[in-house]
This record gives sequence, structure tokens and C-alpha cells, in this order.
Amino acid sequence: QIGHFRRDLAYCKRVCRITVKPLHKRAAVHREDIALLQNALCGRYPVHDLFVDGHAQRIRKAAVTQKPGFRAVRTDKLLGELVQLERRNARPGSLTDYTMEEFFRFAKETPVEDLYFIREAYRVNLELAKAALTSERCTLTKSLLAFNGGTDVSGDLRATARFFAGAASEARVLGLDKPAMSITGSGNHGIICTMPLYAMYRVEQHSEESLLRATVLSYLITMYMKEYSGKLSAFCGCAVAAGTGMACAMTFMRGGGFEEVLATLNNMAASIVGMICTGGNHACCMKVLAAVDTAVTSTELALSGKCISPEHGVADVCPEKTMQNIGLIAYPGMTETERVILEIMQNKKGGAKGHEETD
Repeated sequence: QIGHFRRDLAYCKRVCRITVKPLHKRAAVHREDIALLQNALCGRYPVHDLFVDGHAQRIRKAAVTQKPGFRAVRTDKLLGELVQLERRNARPGSLTDYTMEEFFRFAKETPVEDLYFIREAYRVNLELAKAALTSERCTLTKSLLAFNGGTDVSGDLRATARFFAGAASEARVLGLDKPAMSITGSGNHGIICTMPLYAMYRVEQHSEESLLRATVLSYLITMYMKEYSGKLSAFCGCAVAAGTGMACAMTFMRGGGFEEVLATLNNMAASIVGMICTGGNHACCMKVLAAVDTAVTSTELALSGKCISPEHGVADVCPEKTMQNIGLIAYPGMTETERVILEIMQNKKGGAKGHEETD
């Protein structure tokens, strides 16, 4: 157990005189890697004789090099791996310890009384969407209402879902004086996890129980994916992570089984992954609308027995691996993209305006 070596880690940090910058928790860890770390901290190997192979994400034993800066950087990565191992061992019950099938079973079998607290999410987010209707600043909301026949709930699932999700998102990013029920620290994530499901609940007249159970699945899948992508990333978490959770939940609400939910996951992984984030601003609304459209298409295809094969794209035969792969696109995959996006926004004439929350 890596936790037993915390005192050795502290000693190693003092001796090496470096700053530990933990790597992202997605870095792969293998049993032989743990043995190398333990041996290093017990003094069997000098710590600077070990380094992380960035391509394979494995810790390797290597000869010491005299290149300036090499030893400090590599030692930093080694200790960063150890810190991540400690953190993982210190977090029993982390979402990444569970499987997609367990999420599905939890959503299906948990006593509905234990899910009543979710009602508050809908109360809060619906109030936010209503506030957009009376605000002159929320120009998109007025158009979305018109596209839905001038009513909030019509017989058109797509138009109704776009209205509820778009209205709440627009009110959120434009700073209306109403709260949003967030998930993973983001208001827009919370909105897209719930509002399209509410639209389906109203349009197709599902029971409240089915809505609450679907919402649990939406939340769990979103949180799982965010464990790998991180809270802040260059891809749009509300569209990619929350959009995927919501799409799978739509399939679940329509009576889809576990295989249909997996098909929905693969369809989302083949489509919307890679959408960039430009901070919390009015542009988020367009990303929300795109996620709604993609989610509805993905669930319709899945329920008709159609999905993108794991042989193609970033999807995998294992759903947990698919969600991890999506997270890898964000970090480390889009770290350079993030820098370029920030540079573009900072260099725009007059600067770029946006909120701290990167939805």
C-alpha cells in the first residue's frame, strides 16, 4: 500500500529539493511500477534513476543523464505519480471504482424515495429557464420559444429540449439573478444533465419516477467522465460529458436496456467529442443546443439498434474505457489547444469577456 510510504515521500522531497506537481489521475499505474516506486523510496534505487515514459505512461528504470534540468523534471514526475497513488488509495468509493453496469443497476434499483432530493434540481433550473423568458438580454430564448410553436412544451422533443436547456443556459451565462443547480462544480453541466430530460418527461408523458431514475444515471456518467477530463479543460464539458450523460439517460427513460445505453455512449463518443471550450459566456448556449440535437439523434439510433462500432473512433468495447478515452481527449490531448484558445481570446481587440466557470 503506497500510503505506508508517506514519510519516505516527505523525506525524498526534502532530499531532492524539488516541488512536487502531481500528474493527472488518469496516468496508468501498474503493479511493477508500484514496486519500483517502493524500492526507490526504500533506498534501493536513487530516485533520479527512475523516470516516467511519457508515451507509455509507465515508470522505467534508467541511467542517470547529465542533461540540464532532466533529473529535476523526471524526479518530479516520479513523485507526482506517487502522490496520485496515495490520493487514489485515500479515496475509497471514488466513482472510478465503479462500472457502467453498476451505475445502470443503481439507477434502476435504488428506492425512489432516496431520489426525491433531485426534485430540487428541477425546481431551481426551471426557475432559471423561466427567468430567461422575461429578460431582454436573453435573445436566444425568445427565438427558441418561437421555434417550439410559441409554447414551452410542444409535441416536438428536440424543440422542447432545446428551449428548456437553452433558456436555462442563457440565463446562467448572462448572469441573471437566479441560481442554477450545478454538478461537478458547473451550472451548465447541471442544466444539460436535467433540462432535456425534463423536456422528454413532459413531451412523452413519462412518470416522475422514470425522470428521477434517469437523472441519477445522467449525473453518474457525467461525474465519471469529469474524473478523467478534469474540472477545467479545453473541451466543452457541458456538451461532451454532461451531454453524454444526458443522452444515455434519455435512452434509459425510454425503456432502453443496458446494451442500448452503451450504444448511446458509443454514438456520443463518435460525434461531439472535441468541441472546444471558450469559457463561460454566451457561446455556451450554442454548444448546449448542439449537445441536445446530438443526444436525441444518438438515443434514437441506439433504440433502433444502430451504433458506431468500437472499432471506429475513440469508443472501446469496455464502456469505462470509452469514458476514460473521452477524458483523455481533454487532458492531455487538448492542452496545446487550450493554450491557443486562450491566446486567441486574449489577443482579440478589446479582450474577451467570460465568467470564471468554464462550461
